[in-house]
Amino acid sequence: MNKNTVSWAGAALAFFALTHVISNNIGKKEDVLSAEQQAQMENTLQKFGPQSKASQYGQYAPADNTNLTTDNSLKNVRHIYSNKGAFAALRQDGSVVTWGDRQCGGDHSAVAAELVNVKSIFASTNGCGFAALTQDHRLVIWDMGDAPALLKDKFTQVADFVMRDDLFAAIKRDGSVISWSIVDGSLDELNHGIYSAPALKNVQSVSINDAAFAALLQDGTVVTWGSAYHGGNSQHLAAKLKNIKAVYAAPSAFTAVTQNGELMSWGSVNDGQESQRQLARLSEFTAVTKVVHSVFGFTALMADGRVYAWGEGFLPESRVLFPLALANSPANSQEKVIDIVANDGAYAALKANGDVVVWGHKRHGGNASAVQNKLQHVRALYAIDTGFVALREDGTSIGWQGAEDLSGEPMMQEITDVVQVVTLNQSYAALKADGTVVEDSAGPKLGVSEVIELIPSVMGFTAKRRDGSLSVWQFGGLSWHAKKQDIDLTDVIEVRGNISNMIALTSDGKVLTWDLLGSGGEADADMSY
Repeated sequence: MNKNTVSWAGAALAFFALTHVISNNIGKKEDVLSAEQQAQMENTLQKFGPQSKASQYGQYAPADNTNLTTDNSLKNVRHIYSNKGAFAALRQDGSVVTWGDRQCGGDHSAVAAELVNVKSIFASTNGCGFAALTQDHRLVIWDMGDAPALLKDKFTQVADFVMRDDLFAAIKRDGSVISWSIVDGSLDELNHGIYSAPALKNVQSVSINDAAFAALLQDGTVVTWGSAYHGGNSQHLAAKLKNIKAVYAAPSAFTAVTQNGELMSWGSVNDGQESQRQLARLSEFTAVTKVVHSVFGFTALMADGRVYAWGEGFLPESRVLFPLALANSPANSQEKVIDIVANDGAYAALKANGDVVVWGHKRHGGNASAVQNKLQHVRALYAIDTGFVALREDGTSIGWQGAEDLSGEPMMQEITDVVQVVTLNQSYAALKADGTVVEDSAGPKLGVSEVIELIPSVMGFTAKRRDGSLSVWQFGGLSWHAKKQDIDLTDVIEVRGNISNMIALTSDGKVLTWDLLGSGGEADADMSY
């Protein structure tokens, strides 16, 4: 195997989230989207990304060695995957190729003999390591702590794998579960520790938050374990947690929805008198169609257009309170809420008439008073960590972010003739009808024109231009340009990215790579990037 050296830009970054993108065809006149349609609008990375239940949360720890490793040229590839510092390619023959940060999954040599007849790979965008599931149901894990080596003999007859931050769960074909934490370093901790799963059978799925697990069984019951504060103890709801169809995880709480759309919630959302009063009203709501969460709580959208929020968790002076009027039956069909979105501390609701209602922490955009008169005839909402973006039917985007000073006015941007909005964790970019790009408060992107599509990475953007060439840049930085013959994204079926690099899979099984600093091409043994 050949080894080349790669310089990873942004290695000091501590946290980042999965990026999002939604396109809007301004020239297409449509009726108001239903709640179901609006809730399921796909973003570009989700559209191209391979299906995985991996979490998109985690922490970054710089590695000591960042060698790039590939074997031969990357051909006959079925799927591509990325974590925060490395990439993996699954070939048609079930073999695996990895490259990137050797301490983050880029070097699979320690488990190479086991990576035979692989059918799927799991990766966390914000974590290190990979997990591979083989055709004969073996789970092979590398660079995810010491526990997998101790549990190796148990990783047989595995049906699925789930992870979030430093917690992991393997669901076996008989419905039993093996779970652990990245800090578990002994068999005693793995077998009897707080994160060790109880004896279970017929588990259908497992939801994970920062410190607890919730298993949904095939009979519709729920079993929890882990930190009690985070929802690891649901004994007080045991009699009610039946006929459950879905479990949602916030960082320190869970919410379950029954088959007829009733709500139950537990964990940190039980903390305090205000939260308990909010929980007491959950029984008033049925036919839930969508649930979103912030750091502290949840918001649910009902089929009749009502909305309810609970577990807000901030001091009153730092937030805009949930408008209780949204919990009442709408006066008419145009007053119904058709979509809800959330960031870490705030929420936004879109009504059928195009009006927007916002609440939550002021630093996260929960105060939209400065732009409220502009939030009319909105057709799509997007969330970033510090605020929101609303795209109106006339193609104008209205963006606002909370100020550090709670008494200050939020920052606002108004961009006209927008055909696509792309969001990163704390920022966004808008593609205009004339092919130019505007980066929220940073303004027009100089030197970038004739763009037909924006593709986000973790820290920047790739712009596909009308002639097939690319413009690439880190957010707020200078752009570089690549000719179509060097990186041709015409026939791409998957796109993945991490801190500083992007990869794409073409329909003929080739892998293309490029970074945000000025290089790219077809991935092969002789290329350094």
